[in-house]
This record gives sequence, C-alpha cells and structure tokens, in this order.
Amino acid sequence: EDYIEKAVNSALAQTYSNIEVVVVDNSSTDSTWTILNQIAKKDIRVNIYRNKTNIGPVKNWIKTVSLAKGDYGKILWADDLIDKTFLEKTINYLSEYKEVGFVITSAVIFSDSSKRLNYNLLGDTGIYLTSKFINGCLFDYRFPNSPGSALFRLKDLRTNILSNIPNNFNEDFSKHSIGVDRSIYLLTALRYPKYAYVNEPLSFFREHAGGITVNSSRERMRIL
Repeated sequence: EDYIEKAVNSALAQTYSNIEVVVVDNSSTDSTWTILNQIAKKDIRVNIYRNKTNIGPVKNWIKTVSLAKGDYGKILWADDLIDKTFLEKTINYLSEYKEVGFVITSAVIFSDSSKRLNYNLLGDTGIYLTSKFINGCLFDYRFPNSPGSALFRLKDLRTNILSNIPNNFNEDFSKHSIGVDRSIYLLTALRYPKYAYVNEPLSFFREHAGGITVNSSRERMRIL
C-alpha cells in the first residue's frame, strides 16, 4: 500500500502512449486493492485483478503476463519505478530488430536516504551478442539479475517464466523468485543472437526491509 500507487503512476506516465497496465493483486491484506480500484476508475489503460489466495510471486508473474495483450512486456515490481521515457527508448530495438531478444537499461537502486547506480558498466548504448550476456550473467556481478530493468516480447515472458527450477536443494524457487528472475534472461538469450543495452538509468529499484532487493542476497547465501 505504501508504494503501489507510485509504481503504477510511473507506468502510466510513459511518453510512449499505446500501453496497457495489468496489475494482479496477490491477495493483499492491506489497502492495496482499494488503491488499485481508485486508479483503475481514473484511467481505462489500467486493468486490475485479484487472487483469492496468495499464489506466490512467480505464479503471480505468470498470471499477469497471461492476462496482458500486445506484443511486448515490461515487468514492474509493486515497489519500483520506471522513467517516463523507458518504453520510448527501448521498444524500437524489439520492433525493428527481430534478432534482438530483450533490451536492458541501466538501473538505480534507491531508498529514502540514498541511491546508487547499478550495472551501468555494460558498455555504450547499442546491440550486442547474447553470448556476451550469458557469460556476463553467469560470471560478472555487473550484469543484472532482475528482469525488472528490461523489455521483452510477451511471448518470451510467457514461455520463460518458470514456475519452478529443478534443483538438488529441495528449494521451491516459485516462493521467492530467486533464480527464476535470472533464468528469464538466460532462456530468452538462448533463443536470440543479440540483445540491446541502453546506458541510461531508466529503471529504479526500491531498497527496503521487505523487498527482494534486500532479501535476495540472504536467500542466495542460504541456498549456496
């Protein structure tokens, strides 16, 4: 309830106007659903749905992209933001270059008291081989884990968001999304020879006690 209105409004503020915003409330217990109803009444581009029970983050992502229309999809977490020019500066890479699988932008991790630029060292704005991305994603900390800083084709999101990842740790990855987020990138990269990078901070990840940005490092340590 503290962040959802700002997140949705950042999507609605896009300079690229032909958009749909799909929000699936994963059985929230606060005022989130009330806030979403207020937003949807004011803007017909917003379509809202609510789960009867909490189905976990990953299954909720799968449901959300299944409800979306159009050709392209941007995952926006409920506590994060995007710059108003995000779509304007990324969508042409997918519409004009069929060999490009996704477009990443630089990102800012921020809190109420600070902010820092994240993975802005991937190179100049342009198109690169996905072999570089796969190698960097596995071995270079500067490459992103979160698909929240990227634009994909919806058909690839529907195929490559896994409800679980087979593993030897008896971990249900669908409950916390760790590993599933990176696999979206890697599985998509296997289908395309190239990806695009926009060296501008157009994605903003909020760092707070209840967020994945803070907790994922702890979970990864426990799994490893």
